[in-house]
Amino acid sequence: MKDTPIGWCNHTINFWLGCDHVSDECLGCYAHVMMKGYGENFGILRLTQGPWLEAELLNARAEARKTHELVLTCSMSDFFHEQADPWREEAWDVIRRCQNLTWLILTKRPERILDCLPADWDGGRSFPNVWLGTTCGTPDTYNRVDLLRKIPCTLHFL
Repeated sequence: MKDTPIGWCNHTINFWLGCDHVSDECLGCYAHVMMKGYGENFGILRLTQGPWLEAELLNARAEARKTHELVLTCSMSDFFHEQADPWREEAWDVIRRCQNLTWLILTKRPERILDCLPADWDGGRSFPNVWLGTTCGTPDTYNRVDLLRKIPCTLHFL
């Protein structure tokens, strides 16, 4: 089952919404355009409610089918945004419990990843269901690749 038009994943789960401009890749951001269309201020992060429970339901369904499904995490925000610091540990708890979901965490803030990993990260071994990625679409942001490489995880992606 697929609940997103994004071709390279099965689902999107947004623990929070909103973000702000950090580089040229942010120009024309679809999430900003969508939220503006809903009359929302994209620059103010806000916690969501429904997706937290949805993750548990998707995980139970995947477990029953003996499958793993790909989840783009925070497609309408950035998982490592500093304004989300108070909520992130609870999101890590959901990710920890939902082992039949592979969480694709794409960020434009790879410099924050190490400081935002859960205490039990254990070089990524405790979270084999997490893939970490970064956006690096202009020469000014190619350094993000090196930052990402330094973080142990199951899979890195760009």
